[in-house]
Amino acid sequence: MILFLFNCLVSVGQSQSGESKNRLLSFPPEVVMDTSRLECIYDYQVKDTILKSWYRSEMVLLHGKHYSAYMDYQTYRYDSILATVDKTQLTWGESKRLQKAHGIFTTTNSLFSIIRDNYTSTMQVFDKVMIDRFVYSDSVPDLKWALVDTTYEVCGYVCHKATTHFRGRDWIAWYCDVPVNAGPWKFSGLPGLILAVYDTSKSQCFIANTIRKGNSAIVMKDRKEFKTTRERFNKALREYNENPAEMFERAGLMPTVVNEEGDVNPPYRRLFFNPIELE
Repeated sequence: MILFLFNCLVSVGQSQSGESKNRLLSFPPEVVMDTSRLECIYDYQVKDTILKSWYRSEMVLLHGKHYSAYMDYQTYRYDSILATVDKTQLTWGESKRLQKAHGIFTTTNSLFSIIRDNYTSTMQVFDKVMIDRFVYSDSVPDLKWALVDTTYEVCGYVCHKATTHFRGRDWIAWYCDVPVNAGPWKFSGLPGLILAVYDTSKSQCFIANTIRKGNSAIVMKDRKEFKTTRERFNKALREYNENPAEMFERAGLMPTVVNEEGDVNPPYRRLFFNPIELE
């Protein structure tokens, strides 16, 4: 009887697995906003000073004439592959096969992106908290850079130093002579492309590893994100990362946990977190 039940469970699991692999994927509507003229890939490293651990990912800047995009590099690679296939016939299993064949892996930044309008100096920032996706509008910051007569080589380019203060952090940047007013994340406003920037605590760091000519579509995806403000989003992100159990409890998703004293309390577990914006 036990063997019979086990075989039934295996059969059900295989059936569900097969159905899942053959399930057609759906993709959000998208609009091509521009084509990149230059692309720069950055190593992004951030340190959680409380957990004393580091997180590293690669991000890519796609700079076009009218629009620029900044996004997770793995997401960019996956989107580039999707542009070569018939997405209306793409199954979950085939998607996973393509990702494995091209060495594409998901990261915590997979849904993060910034679409910047280079003419109006505005940007749309896309991100998530828990399982919810959000978008908020922001202005391209008018950073008050102080230029310093010092040079340093980054990614094979001679770069010049500049410093500024932005939203709670003091930053040091290195920009090259490539005449592009852009950089990683929300940084710009220097006489050339920003190839490296880090805060004075050295817990937030961007450094370029590849610069190349661009020819990629800059796309705006409509995932039906919740519209919010920068302040509200950052507050929700902080609350979730500093105590995710409390947010799950407020949403009615936290299972009951009883401690040794018999008290019902959600477990406290702080996630990796070091916000780039402190104010």
